[in-house]
Amino acid sequence: MFCVSPVGRQVWDGYYEPGTLIWHSRWVTTDEVLECRDVLGFPSDQHGLALLGRVEACERDVRVRVRFDA
Repeated sequence: MFCVSPVGRQVWDGYYEPGTLIWHSRWVTTDEVLECRDVLGFPSDQHGLALLGRVEACERDVRVRVRFDA
């Protein structure tokens, strides 16, 4: 599991980008708007995978929690 979220109070929403397997998350906090895109990349072999993620604060820096549990 791969999980990104802002620290503190938040409201969350998410959706798949049309025609893709890209998950787009958006959080609104008391101070900032944070967006994240996640995609499962094509594995190079049967025993591995690539999980790609991009986190972007829309206005200013924001603290986030990142958790990866293989």
